[in-house]
Amino acid sequence: MAATPGLLERLTALRQRLGEMTLPSPTPATGQQLRDLEQQLAALRQANRQVEEQIGQLLGTAEASSDAAPPVLTWRLRRLVLRARQTVEQLKGLMGPFARTAETGVPLELLQATIAMAQFVLGALETLPADERTQDRLADGLEANLAAIERRHAQLQAVAERQKRRRDHIRELAHLLERLGQETPPTPADFQPLIDAVLEEHGAEQPLVWAPTRDARLARWAAGQGWNTAAALARVVGGARGDWPQWRGRLLARLIPDAGVTQPHNVDRTQGEFDLQARRELERHPTAGAELLARVWPGESWLAEAVAAHHENLDGTGYPKGRQGHAIPTLARWLRLAESYAALSQSTPQRPALSPRAALTEVLLEGERGRLDLALGEKLHQALTPTPTGTLVELSDGSLGLVRRAGPRPFLQIVAADDGRTPPLPLFVDLARWPQRQMVRVFPLEEARQLLGPDHLELW
Repeated sequence: MAATPGLLERLTALRQRLGEMTLPSPTPATGQQLRDLEQQLAALRQANRQVEEQIGQLLGTAEASSDAAPPVLTWRLRRLVLRARQTVEQLKGLMGPFARTAETGVPLELLQATIAMAQFVLGALETLPADERTQDRLADGLEANLAAIERRHAQLQAVAERQKRRRDHIRELAHLLERLGQETPPTPADFQPLIDAVLEEHGAEQPLVWAPTRDARLARWAAGQGWNTAAALARVVGGARGDWPQWRGRLLARLIPDAGVTQPHNVDRTQGEFDLQARRELERHPTAGAELLARVWPGESWLAEAVAAHHENLDGTGYPKGRQGHAIPTLARWLRLAESYAALSQSTPQRPALSPRAALTEVLLEGERGRLDLALGEKLHQALTPTPTGTLVELSDGSLGLVRRAGPRPFLQIVAADDGRTPPLPLFVDLARWPQRQMVRVFPLEEARQLLGPDHLELW
């Protein structure tokens, strides 16, 4: 027993070090800080295990070491350990969904940092000293950190679910487009659930978020294009409920105009952008799609006519036939407008995305030049507004605001004051009541995501 005083001194020193541990901030730490903390915790665990084993040998109560929560933890601490373990596993479960989507960026980085933080809290909980009062004192801060991590997990879970729904919709639409050329083609009714989904997910109260379209698989590419332009047209539907059946038909037309692209004989695009030959083949897809629809849905001639002309311009500069003026059906003009707006709002390898205001302005300019239908363009402008819900804008005083309710003078949530700091409490501004504040800049969606970072995951 001669070694007992030395062991007790080491145990006392270890307990003191654990008691003096600085609690982590609820704000996610940097990667290097987390790695340093994990190394410190590993060293403390090892030292604690060695001391306990030696004391157990001296007292004749030695037990095999275990990674499970030590029996000296209070009931409250045991519950926290279980919560932390469950949260870590749930966060790790999100890695798969985020890794499978092209929409990674900020959510994936945040998920990785949150997992590291949750692992740190779990390690700290499992290494607390045996003294109950010290456990309670440290547990207060660790529980606050764990609660913040659980809230972040709920936000990330919502992002993963939204992105999964979009992937599922695109996959289902691509499947239906491919079936149009098979022996048992789908009926218009088979597209109804997708039309309902477009209307539900892209109403005026929701941010206008685009699905990824860079896919070498022709059916997925066509489905992504159709989904995004249907999303833009869905905003117009919100103000035309009295003409509901007709507008549902317009949304169906917007989902399928690129069906001709999916036919193997028409376009071969296996990688990268279209080359010259593929471009020429692509420009024949309206005719191929119209012929396909006329064959499988002979009673829907209006739909085939709209698909055949959805890339024509009023001045005759479109394709495939160079139609002009009234030779282009009204529905085809709507499709051309919505497709132009959606395309301009998304980036390509050749150019960056435009802001909602710039994209809408470009569409109206094309109408004034005689290429697009200006009267319909003004209706699109009225429905979409230059700053749809979810748009990030800069005000004349230097602050940044996120549009919460669209309109000529929208209702904003201030997300950064003129000094760049985030307001400590939610701050809202109705520009209709503050005429001195002007919107001096409107940000594209992709740039807004990067500027706002993890604070506004609803844009994902």
